[in-house]
Amino acid sequence: MSNSITEIYPLYIEARQWLQQRREEYQKMVNDCARQGYRPQYCIHGVNQWVEYDCACSSCELDDRSELEEARDLARQWLRKEKVRETITIINMEIELSQGRG
Repeated sequence: MSNSITEIYPLYIEARQWLQQRREEYQKMVNDCARQGYRPQYCIHGVNQWVEYDCACSSCELDDRSELEEARDLARQWLRKEKVRETITIINMEIELSQGRG
């Protein structure tokens, strides 16, 4: 799927900022937990680390994307969601028009 640069680039910048903020907040929590003598309950991806079984997060262990690649992928995901919302809105409008409610 090809997206124009004017559509994807602003989302890419927003994704980079959002990811950076998320990393900073997570690192602050990790540091707070370490000061209290324990590790955080959740990894940055939300997997519970305080369990009795192997709690390996596949994203932590297997995701070898750079920060820029992660931001790119997040921007693409956001753009797809926006396109779906726009399409659903158009479909709903067509349905209303066909039923004489528009």
